[in-house]
Amino acid sequence: MSDIEFVDSPPPAAAGRGLSREVEELIDKLKTEPGRWAIVDRGDRRGSRFRTLQRRGCEVAGRMVDGEHLLYARWPEDAS
Repeated sequence: MSDIEFVDSPPPAAAGRGLSREVEELIDKLKTEPGRWAIVDRGDRRGSRFRTLQRRGCEVAGRMVDGEHLLYARWPEDAS
């Protein structure tokens, strides 16, 4: 069994606001070229970004290319 450390409470969450701002900037860039795919993330941490982009209207796809996880996204051509 691994060691554990007890604490009074976890620190406040900080990732949500930063990720949201980062995703909005990414979507703004994708909107400049609707329908064109872009690699928007690399590595194993792509799951939450995949869902976030999808919820905000992007088309997304995850692929393994040469042993590397890649996250592709595009803004749909017919979206406003």
